[in-house]
Amino acid sequence: MVCYKNVNLKIPNGLVYSLIIPHGIFEIPAIIIARVAGFKISYEIVRYLTGKKEQVLIKDDVR
Repeated sequence: MVCYKNVNLKIPNGLVYSLIIPHGIFEIPAIIIARVAGFKISYEIVRYLTGKKEQVLIKDDVR
């Protein structure tokens, strides 16, 4: 797979990939952690609204 801009600038594919891959190493885990936090908070709010919990978020839920 060759990127259109990569062809016009005549930059080797290996260089492009070597610059993109380190960015993904930190980006993908950050996306996963943010998703889990968002689902956990939503889940706890729904549990509170349905009466299954007395408080929305407690210290253990945040950890």
